[in-house]
Amino acid sequence: MFVTTSDCTNCGACIRECPTGAIMEVGGKVVSCITCGMCADICPTKAITMNKYGGFVVDKEKCTKCGLCKAICPMSIIRMEPYPVGICTRCGKCVDVCPVDARLDGGAFLKYRKEELVDKLMDLAYIEKTAEEIKKDLKKEEEPKGELKKRSIKVDLDKCIMCRRCEIVCPASAIRLEIETEGCTRCGRCVDVCPFNAIDLDNYEMLKRCTKCLKCIPECPQGAIYVDDGQVKIRPPDGEVQGNITWCANCGMCELNCPTKAIYEERGKYLNDPSVCIRCGRCIEVCPMDIRAEENGIYKGTCILCGKCVKECPEDAISFERVTWDGSVTDACTRCGTCALVCPTEAISLSPGENVKVDLEKCIMCETCASYCPYDAIPILTSLPKRKVVEGETKINKDLCVRCMLCVKTCPHDAIDDDINVDPEKCVNCGACAQICPVNAIKVWRKFDNGVELGAR
Repeated sequence: MFVTTSDCTNCGACIRECPTGAIMEVGGKVVSCITCGMCADICPTKAITMNKYGGFVVDKEKCTKCGLCKAICPMSIIRMEPYPVGICTRCGKCVDVCPVDARLDGGAFLKYRKEELVDKLMDLAYIEKTAEEIKKDLKKEEEPKGELKKRSIKVDLDKCIMCRRCEIVCPASAIRLEIETEGCTRCGRCVDVCPFNAIDLDNYEMLKRCTKCLKCIPECPQGAIYVDDGQVKIRPPDGEVQGNITWCANCGMCELNCPTKAIYEERGKYLNDPSVCIRCGRCIEVCPMDIRAEENGIYKGTCILCGKCVKECPEDAISFERVTWDGSVTDACTRCGTCALVCPTEAISLSPGENVKVDLEKCIMCETCASYCPYDAIPILTSLPKRKVVEGETKINKDLCVRCMLCVKTCPHDAIDDDINVDPEKCVNCGACAQICPVNAIKVWRKFDNGVELGAR
């Protein structure tokens, strides 16, 4: 609910702005719907329901205009015109337009039973005291809460020559390359296994001391070493080596979803215990880097931060990276709510008129929110891929719409006009309009490039 403090000057701005007529002046005092929910409880057709903000929404298709909600309203604020008017959706517009900050989100009052609530809200001294407590709590929330830290490896793609050396030396199979070019990539695996140091990779040839033991042939990941006319030869690359490299981002999604804790965290590392692994494959399904895989009955692909790749990289393209995050987002945030929808630990919350809030005690710094954020308001700190919407649809149910115009003001692409129509050419289906809509009149469906879908069609 929203309450009015003694700072109110009775200017009427909140009354005029309220899209559902849930605020009015009684005896020189501004009063409003207290979102007690009694109207929803008594509604015989369940036409009044609570929305995600704790306010209430009227579905005109279900409403029979029986008037029971009006009769039971403890504030006598519900009117039938002919459908119920006067029920607060908690859109927060009254707070935004008040010139003296006299309107306050008083959700803290709702801890009392409904029958006690009305009496307490008629006591101005009580409201003022509780309002001060709420303001103190809000101030505490604004204070810095520290930061999270994570360590992972980083690959400089400008330096990387796709030689596969890191993939070969990684004991945890946490780096994978897909090479498009045939021939030798100069990974050096053949040099490692050659007992007579007879391989010259600078010139792609075997030296005279080669004994043709052929140990190098099965070890070559490219199949670039072969025997021709009795001689061991190396096939040079057919042009510049091209390919893709993927590596574990140390995000912790595998550990979070492992039902038996066969993957566990220890001093910032995610380690494996195959003795309790039940081979359910869940870790493979949730890995955002597609690096987890089964090898000979053992699930591998989680970086153990051993540093072997860092030491062995011939181009110094791999390094350790230590990153921190304090839970803040940039001004690019449109409060679309995508981050809250995809967060696997429910560490992100969003309230009307407020910025994204991150509970650092719940956050595992997996960076899923950053990966899906359509406006890059949460930065990707390591190597997680950026997800893009490949299909989407935004629908507005005008029977539910109360014309609060919040969707029009919020849309960062001006894709919704004053008649509440969506322009599909402009709309990117980010979900900002659906998140801000206080009456659940907007539905957004999105499909990302990794197959994940948000919302229902």
